[in-house]
Amino acid sequence: MEVEDDGRGILLNRIRSRAQELGWVPAETELSPAQLIDFLFKPGFAPLHAQGRVAGLEEVEQRVQKLKGSIRVQSQEGEGCRIILRLPKTLALIEGVLIRVGRKRYLLPMTQVRKISLTGVQDYEEGLDGQKILKTPDGDYPVVDLNQWFGEAEIGRGRVSLQVEAGRTRMCLLADEVMGKQQVMMKGLGDALQSMPGVSGGAILGDGKVGLILDVNALIQPSWMAH
Repeated sequence: MEVEDDGRGILLNRIRSRAQELGWVPAETELSPAQLIDFLFKPGFAPLHAQGRVAGLEEVEQRVQKLKGSIRVQSQEGEGCRIILRLPKTLALIEGVLIRVGRKRYLLPMTQVRKISLTGVQDYEEGLDGQKILKTPDGDYPVVDLNQWFGEAEIGRGRVSLQVEAGRTRMCLLADEVMGKQQVMMKGLGDALQSMPGVSGGAILGDGKVGLILDVNALIQPSWMAH
C-alpha cells in the first residue's frame, strides 16, 4: 500500500537539527536523505506536546514489525512525500524466501526482501567501524554474513546476497543458497529457541520439517543509529 501527497515534502534540515539537538549525530557527519528520514522512526525523536506526548513513527514501525511487514518513507523537498507499507496477506500464512546457511534452512518474509544477487568480496566497502557496507543508489546496506552469525561453515563455491528491509532496518544478508519461495504456516518458538538471537519464529516447510524465520531487526543495528 502506498500513500503519496504533493506537498512540501520532509524538511531534512529540520531533521538534522533535531538529531543534533538530541546529541544523536555530530555536526560534521554526512548523512544521506534516507539516513536522515530514519531518525523519524527513532524513539524520542518526536517532541513533547503541551497536551501530552506526540505519538512517534516508532510506534507505527513496531506494529508493522509484529506483522512481519515493512514501512518506508520517501520524500523530495518541494514535491511531496510517499509512504510505502508492505504487509503479509494473512497473519498465519506468510510467503517467504527459503535460504540455506551451512546445512540449515531459514526463511525471510517476502515482504522484507528487496533484491537477490550473486556476490563477491569486491562488492563491499569497509566503514570506519570495520562494518562492511554495500553501497547502492538507494542507500547503504550494512553487510551481515549469516554463516558467521550462526556459526555455520560455508557450503558451495558461491555466495548470494539478499538486500532486505524490516521496519526501518535495512541490510545485506550473505547466505550459501536461495532455495526458492514457499508459502508457510507460522508456528511459535519452543522454550529452547526463545532466546536464539536473530530468530523470531518457526514455520512448517513444504517437506513437513520446521524452518526458522529470521528476525532482521535483531541481526544488526547500524552504528550511526546506535544511540
